[in-house]
Amino acid sequence: MGDSQAALFGHRCLDVGTAKVTFGTGSSVLFNAGHDLPAPARGAVATVAWVRAGVPTYALEGIITSSAATLTWLRDQLGIIDKTSDSEALAQDVSDDEAVYVVPAFSGLGAPYWRDGARGAIVGLSAHSDRRHVVRAALESIAYQLRDVLEMMREEGGVELREIRADGGPTANGFLMQFVADVVGVELRVAGRSDGAASGAALMGALGAGLQASTAGFTTGRDEVIYRRRMAPEQAQARYAGWLRAVKQVLCVA
Repeated sequence: MGDSQAALFGHRCLDVGTAKVTFGTGSSVLFNAGHDLPAPARGAVATVAWVRAGVPTYALEGIITSSAATLTWLRDQLGIIDKTSDSEALAQDVSDDEAVYVVPAFSGLGAPYWRDGARGAIVGLSAHSDRRHVVRAALESIAYQLRDVLEMMREEGGVELREIRADGGPTANGFLMQFVADVVGVELRVAGRSDGAASGAALMGALGAGLQASTAGFTTGRDEVIYRRRMAPEQAQARYAGWLRAVKQVLCVA
């Protein structure tokens, strides 16, 4: 199996509308689109997730180019944090982002915008803004970009997003994971181990070899941390609308 497809299976995203995201320097997103091949129009990539008993399951795939890379930029280029792990405490040290947004278009913007000429920006600074607001906005940008991609996939796949499963280094940041659940608005399950791809390949191999009869028991016994939306939906929507306005400013000068 391909790495991303195996990870989708390994994270037990077996039902239509479930998705997995691997947070890293960038982020890889796969969305289970079911047994009918979707026809992407805005930039998602349709792929075969797996085939069992001659029946294919398709997925939509999207890539976020700047996830943890944004925090590395804050550390190495701006010098406003000593370690990327400091970002969680700094973000939680302020009660609100004060409408500050970081748009990390360091090498353009990918899906769903696809603007190579876009460049990064910090939008909404005031005299009261300090490094905590910028760090918080940088973390929040990861969640906003994920929602951008998932909204695109939901529209192109014609199915509702039901659940996200996640792994990767940034999942250790509790503030970020809770904000993802708040902004996207569905349950987020963070894997206790980061072996999703290897696990998926092994599980599929067990099915193919007849060592496992079905996927019935695959969803039990998982070591996970579960995040659910705490933020009011209207507040989450208002913050996301602010993100879209910030992106629009970047696109206008691209």
